[in-house]
Amino acid sequence: MEPIKVLLVERDRFWINTLHEAFERERDITLVETVFTKKSAIEAANNYEVDIVLMDINLTETYDDGMETIKLISGMGKIKVIVLTNATNKGVIIETIESGAMNLIHKLNVKDIVTAIRESHMNKSSIHSDCAEVIRGELIKMKKLSNLTQAEREVYNLNEAGLNKSQIAEALNKSYFTIKNQLKTIRHKLID
Repeated sequence: MEPIKVLLVERDRFWINTLHEAFERERDITLVETVFTKKSAIEAANNYEVDIVLMDINLTETYDDGMETIKLISGMGKIKVIVLTNATNKGVIIETIESGAMNLIHKLNVKDIVTAIRESHMNKSSIHSDCAEVIRGELIKMKKLSNLTQAEREVYNLNEAGLNKSQIAEALNKSYFTIKNQLKTIRHKLID
């Protein structure tokens, strides 16, 4: 059986060395290349017949570069992306999965990374515990949000965007007290 071909996208020398050592012990996984940027990741994914791209989400100071890279590589066909991170920020986890990553794993979980590579190669995605609880919470939240009326959703979305009651009332051309009551109703629906 051919080994699983992995492309590593990582800038930190410590993690590069750590993962190289881990992969040297695995007979069924081969590291074909290590690259450091979005551009070189896309080029390498095109040039090598890689099965898995194992990438640090933080290619630059913002996560935007990493998210865009996930979308581009995930759209290349059969290549699967597993994201490595030091951050377990809720927003980053959700956006990573929405961008097309098969999994997101904290870099400290080297053994789990190896397992995730094998599972992803077999089209099995056991969501790692580093992000499973966040995803579970989002699914529950989505279910509860589906109980809101259209008007309540508008109020909820504006409130989530950081607007206060007065600003929401002005934006929706409603009274302050109507918005206050709607927010109270929304909170009750989301808690139950």
